[in-house]
Amino acid sequence: TNADATAPPSSAVVGGKASSLAKLYTIPSLQQHHVPKSYALSTAFFQPWLDILLSNSSSEDYALIVRHTLENQNADNIDSSASVVQAACDRLKQTCLTIPLNTSQKQTLDKLSNIIVTEFNHGLAAVRSSGIEEDGTDQSYAGMFETKLGVTPLKLEWAVRECFASKFDYRVLRYAVSSSTSNTAGGVESGGGGGFALVVMEMIDSIIAGVAFSANPLNSDRDECVIDSSYGLGESVVDGSVTADRFIYDKVQNKLVHKIIGSKKVERRLNLVEGGGVTTN
Repeated sequence: TNADATAPPSSAVVGGKASSLAKLYTIPSLQQHHVPKSYALSTAFFQPWLDILLSNSSSEDYALIVRHTLENQNADNIDSSASVVQAACDRLKQTCLTIPLNTSQKQTLDKLSNIIVTEFNHGLAAVRSSGIEEDGTDQSYAGMFETKLGVTPLKLEWAVRECFASKFDYRVLRYAVSSSTSNTAGGVESGGGGGFALVVMEMIDSIIAGVAFSANPLNSDRDECVIDSSYGLGESVVDGSVTADRFIYDKVQNKLVHKIIGSKKVERRLNLVEGGGVTTN
């Protein structure tokens, strides 16, 4: 699925992140210069892997995780069997790294690798989760799944596998259990294993990057927007490894109402010399 589609794909198929990117790409004033080229690997791409996990020896580990999820959903003893469940999660994650690709999956990754080379600046991509349960009304899963930056075509399969494996990370399970408000803890207990999708995006060698909130998350004021920014890639702002600059802007009065200049001691940039990845200065 790609962002050039005339009708944005459903979040049930490509996840909330990919669906939102596709919607942005349909806005003429944004698509050419403000939205990076993005392609989604849909739930259909990952379903064969989930089917394998549910049918081979890994199914016992998956059953253990499901049982733990259902039994502890509204309980305080989530840590009572932590070591056993965490070991099951680790085994599932390791299996994800070696599940064979079928013909269709291999062709899809080959096509995406060629796109990275021919269409993406610097020949580098960001591989980011777009899980079906992410950015929901009840659960956000912010920062829960793996993200790989500066991915070269040769490392695309590895990055996709790492992101998929993070679906079974123990901290993801803990979040699903502790934040669940119903009998559906992030889809982990469903017979189909819960959907997963991801986005392969053009990597931008940003000089300054950040995060913008259309409403002030500090006081819920919808008349204010908040922008946190720092040098280099936005990853350092998102993961809190820098004290970023903060700007609070009054949208109604059209003026800056508050400014804090952070220390910004860490700067992460793309490695454009060889091998891709990210360097920290």
